[in-house]
Amino acid sequence: MDDLFGLVHVAGSNNTVTNNHFCYDVPAVSVNPPTQPPTIVLVASGSNNFTATNNTLASVPVRTVVLDGATSGTKVLDCGTSAEFQTHGSPHSFRPTP
Repeated sequence: MDDLFGLVHVAGSNNTVTNNHFCYDVPAVSVNPPTQPPTIVLVASGSNNFTATNNTLASVPVRTVVLDGATSGTKVLDCGTSAEFQTHGSPHSFRPTP
C-alpha cells in the first residue's frame, strides 16, 4: 500500500472526521511514491462527508485532505492550508485553516 491511500481512508456517506491530531513522522526517503506528498485523510467515495478542525504535524509535506472524484457534497473546514488540500473535481465546500 502506498502513502496516497490515506492515514484515514473514508469510503461511504455521511461520515464525520473531526477534532483529531494526526502525526506523520516518516523519513522522506520512505515515502511511496516518492514524487507525491502523503495523504492524511482520503475521502475516496460517498456523499455528504464532513471533516473539520483536524490538526496535522508531519516531517514531510503532506496533503491533509484529498477528495477523490467519486465524492460529492463533502465539507472540509479548518484542516489545513489551500496548498495541503486537493480535490479531483468533486463538488465540495472548503475553508482553509486561518
